[in-house]
Amino acid sequence: MSNELERLGAEAASADALAAEQNKTPGQAEAEQAARVARDEGIEKEAAALTDLAAQAVEALWPAVGISPDTRQKFAGKLAPVLKKHNLSSLFGRWAEEFDLGIFFCGLAYGGYKAVQADKVARGAQGSGNQAKPDGGE
Repeated sequence: MSNELERLGAEAASADALAAEQNKTPGQAEAEQAARVARDEGIEKEAAALTDLAAQAVEALWPAVGISPDTRQKFAGKLAPVLKKHNLSSLFGRWAEEFDLGIFFCGLAYGGYKAVQADKVARGAQGSGNQAKPDGGE
């Protein structure tokens, strides 16, 4: 009996929602549609931005890896529905600039580290070329 009451309650709620949807004015329906379109466009832009940030991070860590614009676009196209499905569109939206700054800073720091390591190797190679050989030969 309890299941029957729950089912009837769910049907009534569904009917109420349908009636409320049908009682909307054309202006309200258009405004809601425009809001959905704007949200979807925002999600697509966010997916593209997140994809670019990730690609920049990968390329900064592994310079030999190049991620083409076509691959980035395809990945963003696959990411957008996932963001929408799990309602993650606002997760990075408020913090987009901070994420961008963090990725940029990490890229600078890693680039600096790699430059220092390359400089150490170059100085070591220069230093070993100018020193006399241990066996006394030239």
